[in-house]
Amino acid sequence: MKHTLIGTIAAAVLGVGLPAAEATSVSFLDAVTGAPCDGLQACITQAEGVAVGVRAAAPSASLTWSEGSGVGVAGGEETSDWMSVTFNEAVRLSAIHLSDFGVVEAPVFGFRAATRCAWYSVNDGPAQQYCAADTGVSALRTASSGLSLWFDESMPVTSVKFFGYGRAGSDFLLKGLDFSRSAIPEPAVLVLLGLGLTGVALRLRRTVR
Repeated sequence: MKHTLIGTIAAAVLGVGLPAAEATSVSFLDAVTGAPCDGLQACITQAEGVAVGVRAAAPSASLTWSEGSGVGVAGGEETSDWMSVTFNEAVRLSAIHLSDFGVVEAPVFGFRAATRCAWYSVNDGPAQQYCAADTGVSALRTASSGLSLWFDESMPVTSVKFFGYGRAGSDFLLKGLDFSRSAIPEPAVLVLLGLGLTGVALRLRRTVR
């Protein structure tokens, strides 16, 4: 009887259902999401109820947009693409897609040297390096076909910041990103679950007596 009651309540809770985490993709290649960013320091787009913000980090910098390529940064210190991507709620971020990741000049023993690596941080955490594959070509665009950063979806993410150390920036265009909303129980579901557990406790107490 005890197991039957618990199973019935569990079925009722599952019947109402917890919100499912649905995968969402945001593309900055098209005019709907990309064009509104052009010329501004920051822009926001809505995707499945989540506000996704993109900002040029340097005060004197602004966002640029190229159809079919994505959103980048113009101006600012060393014209570096210091950019931040933020969410108005914690999401399960799976990937950020970049294009035109280029060689960036970095100071090495007082000289200017080229590197195909840059940095980003998640939730203002420690810096993590990402690099473009060496194509063997000395052109500036070493990963024009695209470069994707993959994330651990078990960690809720509210912000990702791209930056460099010293004068080293990160030259790229933001093509898009993939994420899903964290499955957070709605208040009505929590109330039902609480009532169900209370009922189980009372029933078990009577059974023991």
